[in-house]
Amino acid sequence: MDSAADCVPVKSNDWNYEISCYDGSRFTVDLRAHTCSCRRWELCGIPCKHGMSAICAQMLDPEDFVHSCYLVQTYLKVYEPAMMPMNSKEMWEKDGKKGTRRKKETKMKRQSWKVHCKFCGAPGHNKKGCQWRKFAEEFPLDEEEQRSQPQVPDEMTQRDDVPVQEVDTQSQPAEQTVAATKPKLTFMNMLPSSKAKKSSKGGKRLLKDDFL
Repeated sequence: MDSAADCVPVKSNDWNYEISCYDGSRFTVDLRAHTCSCRRWELCGIPCKHGMSAICAQMLDPEDFVHSCYLVQTYLKVYEPAMMPMNSKEMWEKDGKKGTRRKKETKMKRQSWKVHCKFCGAPGHNKKGCQWRKFAEEFPLDEEEQRSQPQVPDEMTQRDDVPVQEVDTQSQPAEQTVAATKPKLTFMNMLPSSKAKKSSKGGKRLLKDDFL
């Protein structure tokens, strides 16, 4: 009611008013529809200051323009039936079984393979971590020692078996049977004795087990 003093109602007809405020704003009020352009009257059901200004201009009772939900008769009608008692929430019926987690899709296992060294051909390490390569760089072979090493064809080093010469055991005795064997060429066999061990005077002998 006090805030309505800041509004100046301008009558258009018996139900429509234009409300001018001191801050320069203007609103329209419809007393028959219980509406105002500020929309506060429609939201809360109680006339706003613009509606109160129009109601007071016609010397009407403001309670006639309040929504019926605020009336005492409405409250009495709502709570007229008896309110049934209720148990505490601990005794309420619980929901069904909780849903389990979503099953994850099966994933394909990653294919694994063994690493083979390009220098010595052994599995389990690469060329960078090869002990044979480090040893070869520390004790390189001389030109004379390289020429003295036997040359083995690539086919023999790559194959695990060598064909055996067929001999007729009936025509020749068993002692004369000759079998071709593969000469095993390893890196340690290629090392000369002068590089494989040092002098006995305070020197250290290098063994094959140190690099395996």
